[in-house]
Amino acid sequence: MGWLRRRSSCPVVAGGGTPFLPPVTEDIPLELIETRTFGSRVIYERYRRVRSESVRRSVCIDMKLTVQTFLTLDGVMQAPGGPQEDPSDAFTHGGWQAPFPDRAVGEFVTELNSHASAFLFGRRTFDIFRGYWPDQTDPANPIATAINSLPKYVVSGSLSQADATWRGEHPDTAHLVTGDVVAAVQALKDEPGDELQIWGSGQLLQTLLQHELVDRFRLMIFPLVLGSGRRLFNNGIRPATMRPVNLATTDSGVVIGTYEPSSLVLHGQM
Repeated sequence: MGWLRRRSSCPVVAGGGTPFLPPVTEDIPLELIETRTFGSRVIYERYRRVRSESVRRSVCIDMKLTVQTFLTLDGVMQAPGGPQEDPSDAFTHGGWQAPFPDRAVGEFVTELNSHASAFLFGRRTFDIFRGYWPDQTDPANPIATAINSLPKYVVSGSLSQADATWRGEHPDTAHLVTGDVVAAVQALKDEPGDELQIWGSGQLLQTLLQHELVDRFRLMIFPLVLGSGRRLFNNGIRPATMRPVNLATTDSGVVIGTYEPSSLVLHGQM
């Protein structure tokens, strides 16, 4: 059994003041739960943190950065919701998801949204979400409730702090991220919570992928090919082998896959 030395990320409030991170460390035992070999070489080992029940109640867990996106078979993620959602770069296929109404996809999105502690957006996706979700005010809509009420972080070099506000009942839930994006996102991940979720935000995603900041992918792959449009995975990202966490196919042919980066890409001779 190995050990991981890490800093606690539980926020502490002294005298009702601003939360800060205490200079406290904890020893967390690691249990080996999976080993993979290639020939005689061990190429991958997976551990899990082992905590007593008392420690589980007292230790805050850092947020995982998760990517949720609708994709075509050729990897296009641009404007699934409608023709005017994002027609940039002369994209003419906006709304490609609409011919595939799928209850299973809706249930999957509702469930995954229940894990959100905060959201992360690029400027374009932030504007799209801000233009739509504040008008969805039904308290029985869990997706709208989560998106409108939880913290939202928008990465932008052109948006001012005064403009980084949310419409509707929760104007102060939007926060501007500028400067060193990689360091800022890592700092957000170090906060206690369940998931820091990112939707859309293709340009921002390329930076996050290049720096291996994504912990989990939830991909909803629809059975069509477009041949143009912005894609999720592009040249320049670091190669990685993905571990399938869960896979399912819906009645309309949508493949719902959850994946986590597990190891470097290996090569061999067939």
